[in-house]
Amino acid sequence: MSRLYPEAMRIVRQYERSIPEERWVKISPEAVRGYQEMLRSVRIDMQQSTEDSGMLAAGVYHDDMMTILRKVRCYTNPGAMECSADNRE
Repeated sequence: MSRLYPEAMRIVRQYERSIPEERWVKISPEAVRGYQEMLRSVRIDMQQSTEDSGMLAAGVYHDDMMTILRKVRCYTNPGAMECSADNRE
């Protein structure tokens, strides 16, 4: 999978460059942090949920996978709150 990453990113950047500048939405750093925290909270809730819908998510969001993905996110953005939070997914 990792061998495909450079080509996948090349394609993503190619399509991003084709988007007109006026279509991009500028998001403040504070809003980005808020979105990151919201998504982290959702991931934690899905892992810990005992409701029927949550159990479906818990079957997909395996603890080992969540740890690996968090490490990847923290590698690319070490300043993210989730990288130093006590309740990490």
